[in-house]
Amino acid sequence: MQIPKVDISAFVANDEAAKPQIAKAVAAACRTNGFFLIEKHGLPDDLLPTAFATARAFFELPLEEKAKCAPPSREVFRGYFGREMRRTAAYREKVEHGDLKEEFLVGAPTPRPPVRLRMPWPEEGPETIDWIEAENIWPAEPAAFRPVFERFYTEMDKLAGVVCRIFAMSLGLPETYFADKTDRHGATANWGYYPPQETPPKPGQIRQGAHTDIGGFTILAADRAPGGLQVQDPDGGWHDVLIPDGALAINLGDLLERWTNRRWKATMHRVVNPPEALRNTARQSMGFFFKPNADAVIACLPTCRDAATPAEFPEILAGEHMLYRMLASRRNMKKATA
Repeated sequence: MQIPKVDISAFVANDEAAKPQIAKAVAAACRTNGFFLIEKHGLPDDLLPTAFATARAFFELPLEEKAKCAPPSREVFRGYFGREMRRTAAYREKVEHGDLKEEFLVGAPTPRPPVRLRMPWPEEGPETIDWIEAENIWPAEPAAFRPVFERFYTEMDKLAGVVCRIFAMSLGLPETYFADKTDRHGATANWGYYPPQETPPKPGQIRQGAHTDIGGFTILAADRAPGGLQVQDPDGGWHDVLIPDGALAINLGDLLERWTNRRWKATMHRVVNPPEALRNTARQSMGFFFKPNADAVIACLPTCRDAATPAEFPEILAGEHMLYRMLASRRNMKKATA
């Protein structure tokens, strides 16, 4: 599968004359498979190398140190998640074993105001909850972890704003269309670590199960260690994705698929195990999972419907969809294991 590459420097520099061509290229990529690469994105050159090194220093700490940053309850999506604590594909299929992945999740520096949301399984608890963005959890070591992660979040947030403007123009909307729907966004930054597999995986167990992302879109950086990212084509085939130096991957999430009435597709993807001979190879990734405001109404965009193509999805609050997906991935979760 050919993965499109798009130079977005004109949007970074606000070159008005060149913007339409970029928007056209992005629209074509989103209609085809919802996955593309961006180049000349404007991130500082030292940002990702520093972040990867800092993350690796944390993930190589003893488990008992990392586990001090585990979330206090299943409703809190902050801090450290150990191997097999999450079953990413559980929302769409029966999953016997957890993902062979460790990760550290961080949200906005300032928690967002509470939003009242319906619970996906009211029989298991209250019918509604006040969705409150939890405060971030930080490790004591390495000392640089918090400042480096906060810088990473800030720079990726700026880039996500650029991507939102590109998407709006790609959909025939005013460039600032998404601004008031994302000004209190709940984006999560995720530093991922796929540890060496010292014992063989259980049957059917991989590094991260097949899924679409829950929000609007994801910005992804990853190394090129074996056992990496795969995306699914429309016919169900799986294809390896290697992100070139200097580039980042963008994949669309569920809410953009709903917003665009399926004109744009959320990308099914997974992370596979390395070949048996390279099972002791670790892999790293870093994602910025951009989500609309929790109380944003996700309804078919005006440019994505007409008499022949009516709105396919009912309106939904962004937060209710995201709450369902996040809780589904942690049902029957295990404690961190070495």
